[in-house]
Amino acid sequence: MRLLLAVVAVAGLLLGSCDKLEKEDEVINEVIQGTWTFTYEIKGDIGLAFSYEHVIFHEDGTCAITYPDGELTGTYQAGDGFIMIDSEETPNTKPMMWRILSFSPYQVSAEYVLELEDQDVLITIWLEKVK
Repeated sequence: MRLLLAVVAVAGLLLGSCDKLEKEDEVINEVIQGTWTFTYEIKGDIGLAFSYEHVIFHEDGTCAITYPDGELTGTYQAGDGFIMIDSEETPNTKPMMWRILSFSPYQVSAEYVLELEDQDVLITIWLEKVK
């Protein structure tokens, strides 16, 4: 009898956790929409730099990363602790998978591992919502 009660209790916790994760994913997808300023830090001195200025997430799942001379467009998925960006302009590359470190309606911090031919590079990204 105790075993049955324990199994029921654990099942309740797991089902409650799944519901909570789904609600968190919904919140992330709602809050992420809009324009965010983009700043970053690259771990290690590898001579790499980005000139990205903003990331724009649209309600329809499309996005743009802007830089001084244009923008990189694609699609995104957000939730479950990540933001995945797949660029239409670089079809032979893997999608960028940003692991969310912290998230609020006004700020996001994330990590991204850029896979180069000779090494992997850790990039920390900070997004701040433009009002």
